[in-house]
Amino acid sequence: MTTTVDKGGIPEADRAPARDKGGPTIVVLPFATDRPEHASVAEGIAETLSGALGRTGELTVLAHATARAMAARGAEPGVVAEATGADYLLTGRIRDAGSLLRVTAELSELATGRALWSACHEGASDDPFALEDSVTEAVIGRLLPRIRKEEIARAHARPTESLAARDLVLQAYPHLWTHRAEDNAEALALLNQALALDPGFGRAAALAAWAHAQRVVYLWGGSEDDRAAAQRLVAAAAVHGRDDPTTLAAMAAARTLLEGAFTEARLLAERALAIDPTHAWALSRLGYTHLYAGEVEPAIAAFEKSIRLSPVDPMVFNNLMGIADAHFYAGRSAEAVAWAERALAENPAMTWAYRELAVYLADAGELEGARAALSRFVETRPGVSLHDVERNLAPLRPWFGDRYRAALRQVWPGARNAPAVARPLEASMRREDEENAWHLVFDGVAVTLPDLKGLHDLARLLARPGKEFHCLDLAGRSDADRGAAVLDERGRLEVSQRIRELQEELAEAEDMHDIGRAESLRGDLDHLVDALSRALGIGGRLRRVGDLAERARSTVTWRIRHAIRRIGKAHPGLQRHLENSIRTGSFCSYQPERPCRWEIVT
Repeated sequence: MTTTVDKGGIPEADRAPARDKGGPTIVVLPFATDRPEHASVAEGIAETLSGALGRTGELTVLAHATARAMAARGAEPGVVAEATGADYLLTGRIRDAGSLLRVTAELSELATGRALWSACHEGASDDPFALEDSVTEAVIGRLLPRIRKEEIARAHARPTESLAARDLVLQAYPHLWTHRAEDNAEALALLNQALALDPGFGRAAALAAWAHAQRVVYLWGGSEDDRAAAQRLVAAAAVHGRDDPTTLAAMAAARTLLEGAFTEARLLAERALAIDPTHAWALSRLGYTHLYAGEVEPAIAAFEKSIRLSPVDPMVFNNLMGIADAHFYAGRSAEAVAWAERALAENPAMTWAYRELAVYLADAGELEGARAALSRFVETRPGVSLHDVERNLAPLRPWFGDRYRAALRQVWPGARNAPAVARPLEASMRREDEENAWHLVFDGVAVTLPDLKGLHDLARLLARPGKEFHCLDLAGRSDADRGAAVLDERGRLEVSQRIRELQEELAEAEDMHDIGRAESLRGDLDHLVDALSRALGIGGRLRRVGDLAERARSTVTWRIRHAIRRIGKAHPGLQRHLENSIRTGSFCSYQPERPCRWEIVT
């Protein structure tokens, strides 16, 4: 958890040895400049960096006012270290570079004065706020991996009997990053030790949940015990780590891999980014939720931004694989192959990626290369079957459908080249106005559900298999609305936050079968979404089409996924079929995983 230390300068009473901390402390001094006219920019960069570093959840940051007072008194690094107990010092300088300003930053270890990292960034001098933001983005994504590397080395250097829970988590990180079965086992052992020392350590619980999920999805010997453990650990992390971006990102990863809970994962990633907009892993997880919703371009944009924020991140390969997945989904198999090969060059140890590469190559018609890639995947998983792969990918690949499976079957030894054609299922969906309910029949099982907007959306999709509906159409908005003014950025964020809160409260009420409260919350949610779509600019800044379409996409996606979850409580088989067949995003469609003939009566 991030804290701020305020020592109000460096009086003698504060000159104490470093105390035990949950994480390292950093001091950010005002950046130096030889030009008085740049003093405010130098001050602003240091202040912005202090705030941003504090939001990462990785560091304790000395209050900027205290750091400024120390700089004004000319405190030497040794004095700063003695007075604050800090571990690291970030300093910088601003110089003219023609029409640009050149900003250099340097990280050093306070105890020894050893320089650990330095970088240079240039920006326009006529927009100081944009310069502050660009410097902050450039510095944090490179600074944090360097500090984390240093902290991991310190954790390994400590005697075993002196290790704290945080030290054990630090030691686990490199094992988690490799994406290898043997390292996964080592990471889990370290994380379990950390939880034994501190059962309320949310980050350790979330990372352990992610590790268990990897065992299942990557076919590293995972079992139902791993599923149960991951679910238990996610629940624990939700209690103890709701304000830590890394915990939230790990929870999003675990819930995605095991449950296919894409909407919930997106909420977790968005919460992490609301706390720390520079969190590269949270951006990566957000990219995957876009991908799973069939939103190719937003997915690629999120992955690319994650790479830009942290180009030396030890898991940059995962963003590269995400971009490869997005290109495959968009029908660009050759591009998918190129990006997958880049990812494997970054991390040859992640043998699960050879399965993806085999699919991309097979889809592109390069069967010899596909078989060679698949052999790399299979040889590290003795006894694995095609059924094992398809079963474990089911929650993750509804958007790929038959195309992905057909490409895999082309090169899997002994598999048929294409799935057998099944007899069409007979199914029906009928709305009863008098009962204000829906009656559904699927695979011989009949269920009744209360009226939900998401069921109306599903009825439209099921009635027209293969047809793509724009989210604005499903949301009841016409093309004419696309010029309507809506909320400004601040208002949008406030309303979006309230919508997320209402969604969470509604899910809780429905899980507790509190029908009255659920109906009230549903009405509030519908009213807020409608108001958002019609709103004029708040604060005088008008927002237009893009925001309306984005809000419609988010709202329609949520209510469809919410309706599918409600169906699952009464009819798990229909839930699985819909999760594997419904695509949501800017365009929504029903692409049945197996032939199904629906009779729809509304």
